[in-house]
Amino acid sequence: FESLLTGRVSIAPKSGVNLQLAGNQDKLEVVLDPNYQPVSFLLQYQNKTATGIRSGDELQMTVNNFPINTIKSLALSSGMVDGQNLEPWLSKPLAGDISGNMALNLKTFGSSGKIAIENPIFDNLRGDCLKGFFQYQQGTITLTNGLFEKGDSQYLFAANVTQTPNGPEFKGELQAKLGEIQDVLTTLQLFEITDLGRGLQAPVYGTAADLAVTGVGNPQNKLKKPLRRMSEIVTLLEKQRQQRQESFLLPELTEMNGSFTGSISMEGSVKDGIRAQFNFQGENWQWGSYKAETIIAQGNFEEGLLNLLPVRIQSGQSLATLSGSIGEQGPSGQLKLKNVPVSLIREVFNFPASVGYGGFVDATADFYGSLSNPQARGVISVVDASLNQTPLESIKGSFSYNNARLNVFAQSFLTKESEPLTVNAKIPYKLPFAEVEPENRQVSVQLTVQNEGLARLNMLTNQQITWVDGKGLVDLDISGTFDQDQDWREQLEQLTVIGNINVENATIAAQALPEPLTEVNGKIRFNFNRMEIVDTLQGNFGGGKLVAVGNLPLRDLPRPLENPLTVDLNQLAINLKGIYSGGVQGQSIITGTLFNPRIGGYIELFDGQVPISESQTAPIGSSGSAGDELIEFNNLQLTLGKNILVRQLPVLDFLASGTLLINGDMSDIRPEGTIQLLRGQVNLFTTQFRLDKNYNNNARFVATLGRDPELDVQMVASVIESRKQPITSETFANEISDNPTNFGSTETIRVQAKVKGLASQLFDRVELNSMPKRSEGEIVALLGGGFVDTLGRGNTTLGLANLAGSALLSNVSNLIGDAAGLDEFRIFPTTVTDDNRRTDSLELGAEAGINITNKLSFSLLKVLTTDQPIQYNLRYRVNEEILLRGATNFSDDTKIIVEYENRF
Repeated sequence: FESLLTGRVSIAPKSGVNLQLAGNQDKLEVVLDPNYQPVSFLLQYQNKTATGIRSGDELQMTVNNFPINTIKSLALSSGMVDGQNLEPWLSKPLAGDISGNMALNLKTFGSSGKIAIENPIFDNLRGDCLKGFFQYQQGTITLTNGLFEKGDSQYLFAANVTQTPNGPEFKGELQAKLGEIQDVLTTLQLFEITDLGRGLQAPVYGTAADLAVTGVGNPQNKLKKPLRRMSEIVTLLEKQRQQRQESFLLPELTEMNGSFTGSISMEGSVKDGIRAQFNFQGENWQWGSYKAETIIAQGNFEEGLLNLLPVRIQSGQSLATLSGSIGEQGPSGQLKLKNVPVSLIREVFNFPASVGYGGFVDATADFYGSLSNPQARGVISVVDASLNQTPLESIKGSFSYNNARLNVFAQSFLTKESEPLTVNAKIPYKLPFAEVEPENRQVSVQLTVQNEGLARLNMLTNQQITWVDGKGLVDLDISGTFDQDQDWREQLEQLTVIGNINVENATIAAQALPEPLTEVNGKIRFNFNRMEIVDTLQGNFGGGKLVAVGNLPLRDLPRPLENPLTVDLNQLAINLKGIYSGGVQGQSIITGTLFNPRIGGYIELFDGQVPISESQTAPIGSSGSAGDELIEFNNLQLTLGKNILVRQLPVLDFLASGTLLINGDMSDIRPEGTIQLLRGQVNLFTTQFRLDKNYNNNARFVATLGRDPELDVQMVASVIESRKQPITSETFANEISDNPTNFGSTETIRVQAKVKGLASQLFDRVELNSMPKRSEGEIVALLGGGFVDTLGRGNTTLGLANLAGSALLSNVSNLIGDAAGLDEFRIFPTTVTDDNRRTDSLELGAEAGINITNKLSFSLLKVLTTDQPIQYNLRYRVNEEILLRGATNFSDDTKIIVEYENRF
């Protein structure tokens, strides 16, 4: 009420009490007869009112939005309700706004009426609206036509509660027209898997006084800083919740959603307990990532036992049934699975996505014990099993769970005749709701498979590695510690392994290799924390041998092993499509661990080709496949030896030599070193550039730049600039070429292309120069102009011949020129004019030349398909403007020409 109420109060023994108080909005009016029994009253508080008027022995009351907690306080203080006997009920949280009509018998204190409560709260039960009829008579409360609504959920109910000398007794029915499972879980205060450990007992929560908190901060500080800190704490709590969730095999109960219909009837008392029967049906439930189309739950609750008769969960052809009982002493019953996809089991245990599992699980498990120490045993089989899409004949096994330890025995058969893979495992694992801890954290797994059974290697690697044939035996004992609160994959490196792998005359294929390894023989011994190759492990490949010796630790050791794993590559011939084709030799030294190897040593490539494409010029940080980070390089020395060609035909072709140090991992290779480009050429339009042999051409790799080298390359070419009918030259290193049948009508331009910068920026780093000097636009026109210009002047035959000659004759010219040690050698088409007949004929010419100095050159030119004599040419460039040229065939044609050119 308002703090100030004014009015009048009259009290007289013969007339009773008359109280009339009012404020600005609130009112309090009470009239009592001489026996102090109510005659009428009015309570008005903001928009909440309660009125009453007496008729005979009945007080007729009307309430509107009146707080139910206030009515409870008035009832207890007036003595109308026996608070002592109803204390277990009235002590629960009770709230809501009540509206309705009620009648109270002032002699018997019986009451009845129709009420509606907005936002009702009773203990853990919360809703939007509660409606119904009630009656209280001689210690019995009866509820009829009750309706409880929460969101879209609707629950119909009827009940009665009778007060007896032994405490209240009750009986009721509840029908869910549309219920939500979260309503039930919230009412039962079940939020996490661990809450199941207390059964149906109410949780015991602490109070604020139980928290040991320390005041921090300064009340005078601005609000921005504490709000930021609060945001950080919320983020930290969410991260901790996520980590806790990831450590459990199943989602939290708060992630369970679904609707249901059904009914429950119950009766009982505080003394004798509750007896109940229920029958519910649900559809389209989801629990985390798990889904169920239909759920049926039937059973009863009596003498503290919840009996399931049974619970059925079905989705398509998959079915799970749970029958038995759950009580304070613990659960007992049976769980059956039928046609449950293996993919669901994979999600529970978070198996690697790279391994594809298929099939359907059939299992039976009998469980017993207590909630604090549950026990179980059963059998399991997988129907239509497959591994990476390869069918398996069968998988069968048995298991038991005792004292927080899971024991599993299973066998898998590829075919009826094949040897089985046998697994015998003992794993410590505490269920989330259990209390008993495993005696220790030791885990042990015995694994045995031999001969045909080793073909499972094919499936586990998704056919990347294939066991073709031969004899083999794997017999391993794996042990270590297991902490279920940590990522189990990270704990693999801490396991120790004892046993052997024997291989005899085996054939093993790999998709990454063009041909299989044959005649593989050897023995691998696992000795606690290391893998040891006994004597040697060797096989044939590519016309040579692979020989492995040494040790490799299973996990990081304080000191490196004295005899690391070494693989000798003896004169192998390999053909890795798109990567390398040719000879390989060297010795690879593998350190690190089995799960994280580091590859070092040296490898030499010889007599081979390395094809390249634009996609291979990748900057640092290029993405790789999952798991590439597990393989690291440790100063691996990669040498490009004798006759290694780097090619991108028909664009470029280089002879390369040098050594690189390789570090990084498969997804982020970091080479370092310099590769010398000894000779080669680059085709551009109809012109072929050759590496300048007088320049130190190289590609420098820097670790921080990854596979994007710094190029320092200088290339040269000679092209013909013609004032009549130009003939496009092939690849040249000087300025010699002339037209043998039209001497003096052409100018040889020596073009230099220099590249200095990153390969990824190649086209932005090309500098073009020429002698005599031409602009960059003119140079580009010359490089592609031989074909276009001859067509433009009507000489289609010569134009087509030049184009064909550049494609077909350039490689032949380069081979002859390199073999003879010439600076230039070209074979080219040309036209020869017959002055007597006044006709032209298409012929084939050849020119060989050497550079005496940068300004003086000498060449021999011969039209191969005619009887014309050899022409000897001498050229000397005085400067940019003056060129001296001389030519003779020592027969009937000798010329000396002085050319002067001034461009403006």
